[in-house]
Amino acid sequence: MKLTDLCQIVQDISNINISILSDESEYLEFCNTWKFHDEQNHLQPDYLKQLLQTISPLKVLFYQDCYRIYFVFLWIDEIPVAIGPYCTEILTETDYKTIVKQNNLINLPAKEVLIYRSKFAISSESYIMHLVQCLVKYTSKDSLPHTALHLHYNTNECDIVNEFNTYKPYSSLVQERYKIEYEFMENIKCGKRLEALRNWRELHKSVDYLKHTIGYTMENARISAAVTRTIIRIAGMQTGLPAELSDWLTSQSAKIIRHSKNIEEINKEHERLIQAYCNTIHSFKNKKYSSLVLSCIYHIEHMYQNEIIISSLADELDVTVNHLISQFRKETGITPGQYLRKERMQHATWLLSSSKLSIQDISSKIGIHDANYFTKQFRREYGETPSEYRRKRKSL
Repeated sequence: MKLTDLCQIVQDISNINISILSDESEYLEFCNTWKFHDEQNHLQPDYLKQLLQTISPLKVLFYQDCYRIYFVFLWIDEIPVAIGPYCTEILTETDYKTIVKQNNLINLPAKEVLIYRSKFAISSESYIMHLVQCLVKYTSKDSLPHTALHLHYNTNECDIVNEFNTYKPYSSLVQERYKIEYEFMENIKCGKRLEALRNWRELHKSVDYLKHTIGYTMENARISAAVTRTIIRIAGMQTGLPAELSDWLTSQSAKIIRHSKNIEEINKEHERLIQAYCNTIHSFKNKKYSSLVLSCIYHIEHMYQNEIIISSLADELDVTVNHLISQFRKETGITPGQYLRKERMQHATWLLSSSKLSIQDISSKIGIHDANYFTKQFRREYGETPSEYRRKRKSL
């Protein structure tokens, strides 16, 4: 098959432009078509010719311009070919402003740049390499390209990649994801925290193809978090975890994610929720606490640094104060108030041993704003003051 014919077919299927640059007019047309701003100084015929001269037949050059738009250049049977432009992500206005600041760009209106970028397909490097290898395989006797060169617009040296992630059909990716989801649910049900976290990271990685198709924004991350919460909640229900406790755990997580400022914070909350769920399920299965007591314990262990009023906690759990205290003492041997004090004092001992915080600061961090009252509670629990405890630990 002729190279021109196959390029047109691949372009129609992928929705990514493929250009043959065999003469001066084609170079000029390519540059005029895709140049949006003078900052894109690579879109000049002479520059492109120099760029192509640096590429050997078995190499493919991925060029990223100042607006995070990609162009790919290679040789097929001594004919220069350009693939792109395309993008690997969708940018928000905030993303664009960050790029402008980091790279000292002329600050064009964000709306203009985002509209310009929206014309181009979202794709991944593995998919582009798949297209490259198809073009070479069916039009040339040359060996398939095996090396990618990465060049950023404001650098002079290329990063070299000799191995690529194999392109996989959508159906295979979905099947792999379902398998990981099943393992994830099973590990949640068993309270296996480390295994569940590993599964979640695999799931996170398995949707890279979606990130390259629709981009990855805060909204996408929040949707992903909602899906994770649903999977975890179903696993909890199958374990027998009380519905009210499961709902409390996930609603707290939803609130945290709603107020997250970036994707990193959302991902951290993913991991926190997985650990919290696994720990709670582990306690539920091994200690056999009732749903009421387990909910109370979880609330205390995760909110000890705030003011906790037992009557308010009872209202939230929809029971009377007397019933909560009675049931809690029956199952744990102590009252909720005593459990709260022990939890706070335990965290205080860790802070006394591992930090240089003042007694007042430690008191505030564990939810007691009166340092004198904290000292009395600490002496009651350990038979010595916080200062004495710290001095002894330092002398060891």
